[in-house]
Amino acid sequence: MIKRRRAQVPVVHRPAETPATVKAETAASTHAAGTRVLWRGVVVVAGAVWAVIRWGWDMISGLAGSILWAAVSIGVTLAAWHWLSR
Repeated sequence: MIKRRRAQVPVVHRPAETPATVKAETAASTHAAGTRVLWRGVVVVAGAVWAVIRWGWDMISGLAGSILWAAVSIGVTLAAWHWLSR
């Protein structure tokens, strides 16, 4: 029976930490955290916009929306009439 030798896995030594490598790693970590915060903000704003759009659509499509449309239309008409009659 032939015995196989297990492959030797090379040991990779991490280079000594210098102030430059620490600074680079810190900057990369800070950038990644900032990117996560930015995307979290984008998601929150997008969710808020979507909620407002849905709420507005529900208002417009319902009876309250009809009353709101009427009030806005009358208000805009009166404002335009007042502005044009100066």
